[in-house]
Amino acid sequence: MFGIDRARRTVAAAPVATATVHSASDSRCRASHGSDFLGYDTVLAGSFSGGMDTCQGDSDGLPLTGGVLAGSISRAAAPPRRVTRGRTPGSPSRAPRPGRPGRSRPEDS
Repeated sequence: MFGIDRARRTVAAAPVATATVHSASDSRCRASHGSDFLGYDTVLAGSFSGGMDTCQGDSDGLPLTGGVLAGSISRAAAPPRRVTRGRTPGSPSRAPRPGRPGRSRPEDS
């Protein structure tokens, strides 16, 4: 993988990083993120106790579920610290749930 920088030089892409994370239940995500959580096409990836999540430089990354492409990581929302005391999964990932077709968010219309 490579790209072209502003000076039109070919540059190597950064190494691909991987992480295994779990998704939280919709009810827990709504409790921590409020209206920033769009449950119909969003999951939170990570742990409420800290550690690896979707915030480690993987915007536009490709989340996989069972080796199958499950969407793209394209949205971030910071949870209110007063609700979670800084312990939340990372940014919501805009991806349809396995077995459920994705739907457009209202702002995509």
